[in-house]
Amino acid sequence: MDLRRVVAALALRCDRLEEAVERLTTENEALKAEIARLKGLPPRPKLKAEPSGMEKSTTPAPGKKRRKRTRGAVKSKLAL
Repeated sequence: MDLRRVVAALALRCDRLEEAVERLTTENEALKAEIARLKGLPPRPKLKAEPSGMEKSTTPAPGKKRRKRTRGAVKSKLAL
């Protein structure tokens, strides 16, 4: 019973921390944009939440089949 309460409290605390991190991240981005605007710098680019491409390169592209490597020509070792 006591362990369940501890785990529930930790899960609640973890949720609160995740919300705080998200809030602080957006606030930090807004402050960086404000600093750039005051300095007369160009605005920061918006980042897309897409994979970088490394995940795509680990799997073979669909539709392309890899050929099996062969050993090449094998000569007979026994000459008659």
